[in-house]
Amino acid sequence: MSPQKQTFFLIDGSHYDRLRSVFETPFDLRKLADLASDGLAVDQAIYYRDVRDDNEAERQHSLFGWLRHNGFGH
Repeated sequence: MSPQKQTFFLIDGSHYDRLRSVFETPFDLRKLADLASDGLAVDQAIYYRDVRDDNEAERQHSLFGWLRHNGFGH
């Protein structure tokens, strides 16, 4: 029995947020996942980011909602 291959897509939220700020536009994470996986189905996408305090959590609230709605774990 051969092991099953899985494709994971990990997003470093701190770097994503910084690049989004520098380029003044959000990136399409779904398209980025497709590019990074070289056409393979992504089994799991995980966005990780530190949330230091309540203000930071509130600022990220809408993004976390979008991620949940679009199948990204965090």
